[in-house]
Amino acid sequence: MTLCVNLPNSISEYIKIFFSMDNPVFYAFFFIILILVFVRIVYQKQFKPAENKWLREKQKLKKQNDRIMALFAELDPNPLIRVDLNGTVIKYNDAAASIFDLTQPGFQQLLQSIFPDNFRSLITENKDIIIEHSINGRYYFIDFKGIKELNIGQIYFSDLTEIKNKEKVILESEQRFKQLSIFLQDQLETEKQRIGMELHDSIGQNLLFVNLKLTEAIETKNFNGKLNEVKDALDSTITDVRNTMMDLKPRLLDDMGLYSAVYDLAQRVTRNTGIRSSVDVSGTEVRFNQKAELYLFRIIQEACNNIIKHSHADEFNIQLLFGTDSLKVFISDDGVGFDMEKLKDPNSKGNGLFNISERTKDINGIIEFDSNKGEGTMISIEVPLKETVL
Repeated sequence: MTLCVNLPNSISEYIKIFFSMDNPVFYAFFFIILILVFVRIVYQKQFKPAENKWLREKQKLKKQNDRIMALFAELDPNPLIRVDLNGTVIKYNDAAASIFDLTQPGFQQLLQSIFPDNFRSLITENKDIIIEHSINGRYYFIDFKGIKELNIGQIYFSDLTEIKNKEKVILESEQRFKQLSIFLQDQLETEKQRIGMELHDSIGQNLLFVNLKLTEAIETKNFNGKLNEVKDALDSTITDVRNTMMDLKPRLLDDMGLYSAVYDLAQRVTRNTGIRSSVDVSGTEVRFNQKAELYLFRIIQEACNNIIKHSHADEFNIQLLFGTDSLKVFISDDGVGFDMEKLKDPNSKGNGLFNISERTKDINGIIEFDSNKGEGTMISIEVPLKETVL
């Protein structure tokens, strides 16, 4: 009983002691409370307004920055379109107006197909989406930027068509160069086989015939009847050797120049194939450096080979026009011609024409082809004299 009566009295005593003016703990607790209240008041009166002001200034600055960016975007030479939360076009720059028909419902459907996501979510989440897309046959790099503070989305279009076309041309050129490499290897093997057959069938046989006749004359001691046969065989051998050497490296080209070598080439084509030929020259002939002169001859030789193999022509003509600044070469025939579209096809087997074009480029020349099926072919070549003459 004594314990139960004394317990409340003890607690009361503790409380009285704690709140006693003589208790230092009470003063410490009181000062802590005062400090917390003071800090709270200072935060509410000083720091909180400053923080709110900073946030407002930050938002204002961001909006101003977004507006400035939007203004600069309108002046961009590339197309720019601005849409609202529903994906409706609300503004566009002059570049976009000149390229896209923005007033048609079809363009709105086009935007929906490019960006299947809801425009509201794209804008409110400040999404940044980058894709590539083809529009009206042109390739675009499309960048969508959502601007939540302005409730708009800006769509930037960068035209990649020229880059894509150049990539396509590069790929086609690589493919053509691979085909040309194979073609040149085939031509080299064909030329080796032709020279081998010439040496074996013509020159070799003639020399063997000479050897047999001389052996027979020595054994029979009868030279009178054999010398003419031996002489004829040697003459034929000399002619064959000369023709082979002409095909490998025309001596006339070094000694007499381009016109004489081309004229001799045309005469040999006529003798061997029956296709009539003519070679005309205008102006004062000039000598080129060794590379340019040889390349020009090979270009004309390749054109003649094409006439022999593909044209079914009855006649061809070669014109050399020496001007003050350039040499113009025209090679024409009255054959069956060819489809000009094949020149644009990387899978076309017109490697002879491609070979001609590449040789012309190597000497800084310009080449043009003009042909229609059944109407013959004209090849025009212009080579500057400034960089190629001796």
